[in-house]
Amino acid sequence: MPLYILGSSNYGKTSGYLNLYIKVVTAVAPFAFALSLENLGNITSVIILILLCTISIVILNLIPKEKMFKLKFLGSANASGIPVFNCNCQVCEEYRENKSFNNSTCAYLECDNGEIILLDAGEDNITKYLIIKL
Repeated sequence: MPLYILGSSNYGKTSGYLNLYIKVVTAVAPFAFALSLENLGNITSVIILILLCTISIVILNLIPKEKMFKLKFLGSANASGIPVFNCNCQVCEEYRENKSFNNSTCAYLECDNGEIILLDAGEDNITKYLIIKL
């Protein structure tokens, strides 16, 4: 996803700078907010925090729309799937009665150029895709 947004030219260098910035801000933020609370008071500190969040939202909206993508969840089962072994809840019981199972924990990104990037795709997801494709 970051490669798609930032492009391949100097990707490693760019993502390294971004990660450095993120690490520094993440480390400094709690201390800065604590100092703000102590020196400026609760209301002023919260107003500053709201302003920073608003600025972040505005900056995110400045990302060119052609770099946007659609995220679709194909399933959100846990790692063991459904039905869970030795579980007697209503959902697991219904799956056992219908002799069906769900072990999908996959999502995909659909980019504006039609490219699809699978996320967290296990063997079962790839097998289902190949069966549908054939």
